[in-house]
Amino acid sequence: MDGRLVRAAPADGDAALARIARQAVDHLTGPERASLKVCPEDDCRGVFADPADRRRWCPSPACASRGRVRALRARRTAEAGKADL
Repeated sequence: MDGRLVRAAPADGDAALARIARQAVDHLTGPERASLKVCPEDDCRGVFADPADRRRWCPSPACASRGRVRALRARRTAEAGKADL
């Protein structure tokens, strides 16, 4: 082996779900919980880990694209408002 930790595959679907649930509990209650964020898109609300604290939207391309377009439009509107002064 190459030194990596290898886990045996779950025996069945229930064992797989139990493993996922245990990992979720560990993540939600452990030190990594500070890196969890909720996607700000109203129709998504997905939860994702952002340990570098750089993401604003979840990894879904749809959420990120809509969020970037909305932010760009807001900046352009603000710039246009400043130009009118």
